[in-house]
Amino acid sequence: MYLSVYCIVLDAGLYYQGTLQNVFHMAENGAPKNGTHSPGIKGRKPEFNFAKGESMQKLLVLIVFLGLLSLPLVAQDYPKAEVFGGYQYLHLGGSGTDVNANGWNASLTGNFTKSFGVTADFSGAYKTISGVDTKVYSYAGGPVVNLNSGGKVNPFVHALFGGAHASASLSGVGSASQNGFTMMFGGGADVKVNPILAVRVIQADWVYYRFSGDSESHNVRISTGIVFRF
Repeated sequence: MYLSVYCIVLDAGLYYQGTLQNVFHMAENGAPKNGTHSPGIKGRKPEFNFAKGESMQKLLVLIVFLGLLSLPLVAQDYPKAEVFGGYQYLHLGGSGTDVNANGWNASLTGNFTKSFGVTADFSGAYKTISGVDTKVYSYAGGPVVNLNSGGKVNPFVHALFGGAHASASLSGVGSASQNGFTMMFGGGADVKVNPILAVRVIQADWVYYRFSGDSESHNVRISTGIVFRF
């Protein structure tokens, strides 16, 4: 099956119906291408009363206040929220036409417990072949299960469901785009550097796309990057 992409050739006024993979294939084979002053302040000199220790008291109160604010961070043994950003490699396959694209991947995760959370995932991949610029975006969300969120290494698995947007354009000819459905199943591993920073060594996902009744399941996404933990 193919991802359907409808192309309108502007110069010739002709209509073509094809697939995203076919666009790549055609390109490879040579297809056409104020400042105010407070009252009572003027004329006064600063006064410091070290004998009564007022400055020291204020300092101690500040230290205690900051300490109380930090207690929740010390007490929790897993991050309540995580923000990931990094690089992605996307392989689009199907019926003799394979495309390897590069791009970005970002996600926001909220953890309800040490083991369970919900993730919102966003990504974009890009490829240019003989003047044909192609872009594939996805926006999906779903549950994530953490296997060791309080440890040094945290393996995780997730299932994501959402939408996809594919487009292709040829300079001087025209462009086309289409929206569809996507789902991803996979996981990865984060290595904690410190309480607020981790490195996502790898994230691997099987990716499914469906556009206008046509589906494609021979797709793989690999991501890596930095995770901020809160």
